[in-house]
Amino acid sequence: LWDINVEKKGTKVELDVPEDHNVILFVRRGMIHVGESEVGPQSVAIMERQGARGPFVMNTQDELRQAMVDYQTGKLGR
Repeated sequence: LWDINVEKKGTKVELDVPEDHNVILFVRRGMIHVGESEVGPQSVAIMERQGARGPFVMNTQDELRQAMVDYQTGKLGR
């Protein structure tokens, strides 16, 4: 768990996260850039390994999200 306070706009912060770990970012104030995404208050950035989540293996994060939605709504396999 990291609690990071960045005082100066434009400051670059790099976190050493093991490859097999996922990251969730919560922004309290201001905006941050994560890769090509901009994240601010009221939004959350989730960074996961590409291709696998639980029992699902897909090609993209969008496909993984859709597989989870389909599973949770009972549409999987129909």
